[in-house]
Amino acid sequence: EYVAWQLEHKGTVEDDCDGLAFVAARGALRLADAPEDVYVVTLVLNPVSMPLNRAAHVICVFRRGGRWYVVSNGQIDARHYPSFWAAVAQNSYSQGQEIKFLEARNADLERVAPPAL
Repeated sequence: EYVAWQLEHKGTVEDDCDGLAFVAARGALRLADAPEDVYVVTLVLNPVSMPLNRAAHVICVFRRGGRWYVVSNGQIDARHYPSFWAAVAQNSYSQGQEIKFLEARNADLERVAPPAL
């Protein structure tokens, strides 16, 4: 409801990464090859290699035209990736970092299995 209010009254959405990933996923439904190709992905990176407050992040990952794209904090990554797993591992947030935990949800925030390798 608050996202809808922001869009109606401010024309933009301001939120944490999880809220922005959800908004991105809802929008990506119109762009994706299929609804099941849209994911809200929670990542936890190794907190030893970065500040603890940056170790967790939520992104939107979706497939369009057979290529995978990442939206992070409301910004779509200019790069595209050959697979879901490449998008998760090589995007600007997690590139070169050890992913300790991954949870995938669909655009309705229902927990789902990520695509097979």
